[in-house]
Amino acid sequence: GNVGLPYPLMAAWYRGLDLLICSSRQEGGPLPPLQAGACGVPMISTRCGHMSQFVEHGRTGWLVDSNIEDFVYILDKAAQERDTIRQMQAAVRQHVVEKWSTQVNCPKWLEWLEGMR
Repeated sequence: GNVGLPYPLMAAWYRGLDLLICSSRQEGGPLPPLQAGACGVPMISTRCGHMSQFVEHGRTGWLVDSNIEDFVYILDKAAQERDTIRQMQAAVRQHVVEKWSTQVNCPKWLEWLEGMR
């Protein structure tokens, strides 16, 4: 069974974060950054999976190479630029709603599936 955080508590948990870090080297999605972004949480991420399409560098979060030095540099920058984080919080939520919501993507998926017949 599910031993993680129950879905009804996820939004409050994500909203308690200042940033989400996605340090993956390979991913399909990944889903947690999308969930965090929907809750207004900007992120620091490698360019794995769809992250280079999802994160608008400097606007909704930061994209970094997969090395500790890049993560440390951006974390230090974020700690010193709290106003930037607040701006990113609004921008990432808007970005998710406009480009990654089910209202936007389900019609695209349905069209793709119909084309597979």
